[in-house]
Amino acid sequence: MKSILREKYRYIAFKAVSSRTYERNEFESKLRQELIGLLGEIDYSVVLPKIIFYENGKGMLKVLRQGLDKTKAALSLVDSFGEEKMHLIPIFVSGTIQGCKKGMDKKKA
Repeated sequence: MKSILREKYRYIAFKAVSSRTYERNEFESKLRQELIGLLGEIDYSVVLPKIIFYENGKGMLKVLRQGLDKTKAALSLVDSFGEEKMHLIPIFVSGTIQGCKKGMDKKKA
């Protein structure tokens, strides 16, 4: 497929601050619910978020380039998962998974 027609993605590294640890599947379903609530179904379909990596409160989210700003804003607005307090902090944005991992490592130090 020509690069003009191909969809372009960005990768957002984030940190989840919570008193409870979540498994990846549980975190992914709760994040989906929160993002649909904040973005709405139409914008959610424009963003197409997908969790690439999540472990120990740190993760990486894949989103379409057109929805990058909306997703970063929505992640910052998440303050709870149901009754439990949860804050998601976007740390770094990159165009590749490898670049995002390097950015996460640099921000960790």
